[in-house]
Amino acid sequence: MVNNALKDAYKRLISPTMIRTCRAELTKTAENAAIASFAENLRKLLLTQPFRGQKILSVDPGFAHGCKVAVISESGAVLDTCVIYPRFKDPAADEAAIRKLSQLVSQHRLECIAIGNGTACRETQGLVSHAIEAG
Repeated sequence: MVNNALKDAYKRLISPTMIRTCRAELTKTAENAAIASFAENLRKLLLTQPFRGQKILSVDPGFAHGCKVAVISESGAVLDTCVIYPRFKDPAADEAAIRKLSQLVSQHRLECIAIGNGTACRETQGLVSHAIEAG
């Protein structure tokens, strides 16, 4: 009778508790290792230069206060800034903005354009695409 009680206690109580405890410890160890790996990869990613050796035309999109534009040198210095005020509805109405972007690209010999992802980012991307297509 005692032997049956021991078998039952092990089967119903002790074994499941041991399995849960082991799994919880393994899961916690795996989570800590994953977090450490992610942190190290993210640190390396954030510390690398995104466009090493290239000048960048950076555009911060916006509706109400216009799009802020900056030209960044290979070393990260700001070479030029301006604000353009596109209307985004008709490409013909945005000629002044397109002219200014074209002027900056040709003046600084830019090959890379970065557009922020905030308000009006899709409209700004369309404007820049139109400017590139127009030449």
